Amino acid sequence: MVITMHFKNKIVNLMLVAILLSCVTEQYCLANNISSLTLGKVTIKPNGTTNFDTISPQKNQLLLPSTSQQAERIVKHYAPLISNYQMQQLQLKVSAEDFINPPTIYRPLRILHTPPPDSVLVRLKQLGYGGIVTNVSYKNYLNDSLEWRYFNNTIANTIDSLKLRVWIYDEAGYPSGSAGGDVLKKMPGLEAVGLSVITRHSIKDSIIDITLPHGHTQVVNVQAVREDTEKQDVVDLRPYLHSSGHLRWKSPDNGWTVYYFAAKPFYENTHATNNWFAMRRMVNMLEPATGNAFIEATHEKYKKNVGNYFGRGIEAFFTDEPSMVGVHFIENKPPVTPMIQNTPDTLVPIYPTMNWSRDLPFEFRNRRGYDLLPEMHCLIGHFSPHCAKVRVDFYTTLNELVVRNYFKPLQDFGNRNNIASSGHLLLEEELFYHPVFQGNIMQVYRHMQYPGIDLLTAFPATAREWGVTTAKFASSIANQYHRPHVMSEISNAFDSNEAGIDGRLASIGVQFAFGVDHFNSYYEHEKMSQAENRLFTNYIGRVGYLLSEGQRSPQIDIYYPIESIYAVTQVPFTLGRKYFSQEAVSLSDNFKKLALNLVNKQVDFDYVDEQHLLETVSSEKVLVIPSIKIINKKLIDKLTYYASRGGWITFQQKEVLLFSPGQSEPENYDLAHHFTGYSNVFFASSLEQLVDWAIQKTVREYQLDKNQSDFVVLQKKGTDHDTYLMVNTDENKQRVNLLLYQKGQEIKVWDPVSGSVKKVYAKKTKGTKPEYSIPLTFKKWQTLLITVRP
Repeated sequence: MVITMHFKNKIVNLMLVAILLSCVTEQYCLANNISSLTLGKVTIKPNGTTNFDTISPQKNQLLLPSTSQQAERIVKHYAPLISNYQMQQLQLKVSAEDFINPPTIYRPLRILHTPPPDSVLVRLKQLGYGGIVTNVSYKNYLNDSLEWRYFNNTIANTIDSLKLRVWIYDEAGYPSGSAGGDVLKKMPGLEAVGLSVITRHSIKDSIIDITLPHGHTQVVNVQAVREDTEKQDVVDLRPYLHSSGHLRWKSPDNGWTVYYFAAKPFYENTHATNNWFAMRRMVNMLEPATGNAFIEATHEKYKKNVGNYFGRGIEAFFTDEPSMVGVHFIENKPPVTPMIQNTPDTLVPIYPTMNWSRDLPFEFRNRRGYDLLPEMHCLIGHFSPHCAKVRVDFYTTLNELVVRNYFKPLQDFGNRNNIASSGHLLLEEELFYHPVFQGNIMQVYRHMQYPGIDLLTAFPATAREWGVTTAKFASSIANQYHRPHVMSEISNAFDSNEAGIDGRLASIGVQFAFGVDHFNSYYEHEKMSQAENRLFTNYIGRVGYLLSEGQRSPQIDIYYPIESIYAVTQVPFTLGRKYFSQEAVSLSDNFKKLALNLVNKQVDFDYVDEQHLLETVSSEKVLVIPSIKIINKKLIDKLTYYASRGGWITFQQKEVLLFSPGQSEPENYDLAHHFTGYSNVFFASSLEQLVDWAIQKTVREYQLDKNQSDFVVLQKKGTDHDTYLMVNTDENKQRVNLLLYQKGQEIKVWDPVSGSVKKVYAKKTKGTKPEYSIPLTFKKWQTLLITVRP
């Protein structure tokens, strides 16, 4: 059984293409129980494409699995994926004609939370948009048959008549997870829970007297801790509790600190009340039933109504800022007043609060091998090596539960139903926020078919600073685990003044350079002129089209030190860097500074976390370990093996805490001593030296002629040509030379704003490599693409 279709003057074996493109995303294959396939003789490129020339210029053969039922299942699942969204990735050459008027699949989608009438859809197509992100009306959300009928008609017209694309927004406003409140109406036990920490200090014979605060439901734990230079005494004070939750305890002497942990609904003064949409109670992502309850309330209803369009026009679900509640937002009021869906209780007092669930102590013991309650004082402010390990274990457990309970069910639904899970998270920009909102962000992205971000600025320099973490985290996962797309929700909502259309385009260009290739837009097309809309949609389409062929090939991996952030994170009082552990903030700032240093030198890289390094370390990569606090012995063993095979590693410091699973007390460890004798392992004395050493170990194919830190550059290596995306993030005109180490046979400069394409010639440089120079002139915030055919 072989399916073929005509595309770009090639006979494409659709079945082969479908399997090649989707099986690199491993969950699709696993979901369909494809264990083995026998392919005919066909040359498969590293990027998943084929020249279709090894058997016949007309046809390639594919031997399908042994049973017709399995073959039929594969056809049903994969053919829509290819025909709807991914066929364009097969092209081997780009054309000026398609660049001027790029196909729909590369164009941005307009986010409209009310299903638009036909006239608006027609207008969007005329303006060059590729489709819409939308949802059933918020009126009687998800439960109104008339609204569903209108939504169904909108979807049918968008896809069948106008040939536009659709994403489904999965919530009534945001943050996602509550299905407009329906989840908690049906299952109130899934409401988010916080554990307030009330702290008291004693003097000799003083009475510690604490009453269960208003709005709190129960006392979970009470501890008295005394620390000195020799030991740390911990006393369980729960026997001193009254049934009402009242604690009365007389301290034997000075120096005791009492921690009183009281549970409450985690709602007042949080992101749940201080977002831009609605004051609405949030679900608890630590509860095992949360994700499936949300899917039952939301995704299954979309499946019932428009599921026949899944993978056939409807490409993905967009989940918006789901998170653990994490922390209070006392000093972060939204610029608009959200509607009140659940009235907050203004009398609930505010204390430092951590994420909690009923089963968390059980889950912690089951996963970490020891009891959490006796160690809870470690989560507040004690910085012994033992407490550092407890914090690593605590936040690791939270992350594992968030992934298991929410993001994996969304991924599994997508696998079963031929539709991708996508969306973006909350406050991804700064690493010190990660522990309290989702934990290891890369573990979350692993469970998105299309990892996503938001970037709400039209100023390209700001986009560079924000996107160097958010976009690069998402694109790193996409690169490592063969996710086909990286999404960004775009607007200028965080800008205090207007950057104009040029700023909007350049900020999007920066995201392209960081690996984003799909854009969902909140920019209001009604407030842009027709010319601006066409510039906007054509720019995105043209850049996306030209970058669709080829692969990123970063030679540097940067270790994501989330365990070190965990190790020094204290339970914060409220949002804001001054309220978080300053050591965590310092590690976070150093990590971003390292990444920006590479970006400013036009050097590409990926982020890698501990799990990825334990799974595989590429001998072709230079591994950069920034400042860290703590490291797993398993990882040290893997790095030692990597170094013994000649892999390049550079560290920013020499001494860390080393821990092993099951070991309660990490030990101080001298990394420099451990790697003595390895000439390929380097310990840098400064961040700048760290960066310079790493770059020296790469094989550079291009660079700019001088220190041009205002330029963000992406190189993609293709089968027919290499493509360079260059974005001037400065407000001034710039002249720069792109220097190449090999002369190109054909060089073209593509302007995504005007659509112009012109041939240029590289000049031979004087002296040593790089040997060839392409002179370029950039206007303020201008983007150019250069293709070089070897």
